[in-house]
Amino acid sequence: MLYGKIAVVRALLLAALCLASLSPLPTRAQTTPAAMRSHSKLQPVTVRATDEQAAHLTLTDGTALDALIRPSSVFLKGGLVVPPSAFPAGAKALLRSRTRASDGAVSVVLLCDPASAAALDTYRKKTLVGTVQSLDEKTLVVRPAGGGTPLTLRITPKTLCRRNGADATAAAFAPGAPVAVITRGLPSGLLMAALVTDAGADAARERAALKPARLSGHVLDVQPEKSLLTVAAVKPKGRRVVAVGPDTRIRVRKEDATLDDLKPGMRVSVRLGRGADAEGHPLAASLSASDAVPVKAHRSLPLAGGR
Repeated sequence: MLYGKIAVVRALLLAALCLASLSPLPTRAQTTPAAMRSHSKLQPVTVRATDEQAAHLTLTDGTALDALIRPSSVFLKGGLVVPPSAFPAGAKALLRSRTRASDGAVSVVLLCDPASAAALDTYRKKTLVGTVQSLDEKTLVVRPAGGGTPLTLRITPKTLCRRNGADATAAAFAPGAPVAVITRGLPSGLLMAALVTDAGADAARERAALKPARLSGHVLDVQPEKSLLTVAAVKPKGRRVVAVGPDTRIRVRKEDATLDDLKPGMRVSVRLGRGADAEGHPLAASLSASDAVPVKAHRSLPLAGGR
């Protein structure tokens, strides 16, 4: 009798497992209402009300959405950062939101008016030329030349500033100063100031400062006592003498190394920094080398730039 009951129980369990395998599990799209999905693009909304904790919105399909306001939430109106209360009931706006996977809570990443959204879209693709309207440690507000919506840009440790052809800080650009700004998009939908120059400079020419120059080729000579490395470069072609400083990161065969570990004939890739040594040799920010390969007449290559 006991064995018979055990067999019956096993049969019932197997039947239940078979039925469960035939029933598809609910997907995230099925269990998550439309108002709770993440939106990577700006979504049109109508403001119902705002308070200190949430923005109460209505989507275009009439769905009500209460989006939490976080310390990182940004509200833009007329291109300027404003408090949530600047969006009254009935205001048309555009929302970038984020959904928390654990409980489906929606929070505001960016809420802006159509004019701000248009300015963000325009200067994500082109250089912003205008004058400084205001500046602090974290933001730069630029009024475009010829009028238009001013734009709030983030200043980060990666922001490069150039004034009169030399490196500078953001503080060098006082309100009213002419500037040309090359922007870069941020995950929040805002733009950061990637490069800020005085408007008299050619911003397009200085764009190269955003992308560190690279050399690739083979090691010709190593002078550890002078902290110098000579490279037979393929891109760009020519012999280049590169300075190696104490902060230069060196890797050989994917292992940390020193300049002494580099040998003539090794394949090498060098990322140049923005500085130079006392003799004018460009400073290497990092370099990586791999096993030696046959070197063919690289010593006959002229030194690039006369070096």
